[in-house]
Amino acid sequence: MKYYQALNSRKKLVQWKVINLRKNQILIISFIVIAVTFALARLSQEKEVSNIQNQAFNQVLNVCDNPKQKATDDDTYMDDDSSYQKSNCSFSSYEPITISELDKISCVRISKYLIKDKNYVYKQQYDPGSSDYSSYIILKEATPRTFRSLKYGYYTDDNHVFYDAGESYKIVKNVDILSIHVLSTHYLKDKNNIYFSQLYRQEEIKPLTGFDIDTFVVVQNNSNHEQYFKDLNGVYYNERLGVFSPDTSKVNDADSDSFVVMPQYLLAKDKKNVYYKGEIVPHLNALTFEVLDGGYYRDSYSIYTGNFAPLQNSDPCSFELVGYKGKYEWSEYAKDTNQVYYRDSIVEGADPLTFQAKILKDGIYGGFDKNYQYQGKFRVKK
Repeated sequence: MKYYQALNSRKKLVQWKVINLRKNQILIISFIVIAVTFALARLSQEKEVSNIQNQAFNQVLNVCDNPKQKATDDDTYMDDDSSYQKSNCSFSSYEPITISELDKISCVRISKYLIKDKNYVYKQQYDPGSSDYSSYIILKEATPRTFRSLKYGYYTDDNHVFYDAGESYKIVKNVDILSIHVLSTHYLKDKNNIYFSQLYRQEEIKPLTGFDIDTFVVVQNNSNHEQYFKDLNGVYYNERLGVFSPDTSKVNDADSDSFVVMPQYLLAKDKKNVYYKGEIVPHLNALTFEVLDGGYYRDSYSIYTGNFAPLQNSDPCSFELVGYKGKYEWSEYAKDTNQVYYRDSIVEGADPLTFQAKILKDGIYGGFDKNYQYQGKFRVKK
């Protein structure tokens, strides 16, 4: 009896082991299937991206020595310091402003809103939301002999740093006067700290921590935008003005030495990549990437629209805007040797060789070629 009980127990043990083995085998097979499926999906995705790139570029590199459409010029930032002659010692206003204390022999123009003489520094009061610029104040703490501009509305006399706050002025506190360096409208640094400044609405500047002070700069184009920064440790992007840290703003894989901001300020590039809002834009050739007027971009492979989608079969060398007279007057047509475009669409059947833009009525642009007339991307009549 005991023998048969032992035999049954052994059979049950064997059956239990077989069941568990099968369960483990099924589990392992399931993991393998999931892994293979994921790998195939990843491979398919990479292949799809590669196909898109190959279609966009047609695997042809076009080096344009003299492209028809020139790249967009960077807007020139006019600092107040450079817009007035030093000998002009009168403030501009609808009503004449008489500076009763002014010594005309020693007076010097410092910027649009500040004048000094041997006795005082004078500041025109203004409110950006008002047209009343008809009064002035004297900076009582300022020493005229050493008073000078630091750019972007900041000034120093070697004893203080002043900020032009429009209707008044503020003395910047808790900075090292001798090493102060104004980086842009909202960012300063001295030997001790980097600072965010918004003194037109706040009383004090705020320190930024975690960056290398000596090498920290604002990477700008001529328009004084303040979204990209760099130091010896990397490149950083901060879309909104304010205090930020390296940990939350670093631009991955960016090359600090070759990094520049493009004329469209959220765009930047280095020798390897093109970046939009701090993120890499794939499939673009960074070395030849340019911003064009009309919301287009160009590299040596293709023309791209505002969302960086390639215009299929476009020719970057012969591409040009049609009827373009400036940023605010353009027909919204473009063409190259292959085809005609309306914004980001191809005008089917249009002849690029003879295509021209014209005003149809009431300032509305259309186009025509040797065969047809067009409105938008549509053919309207023969």
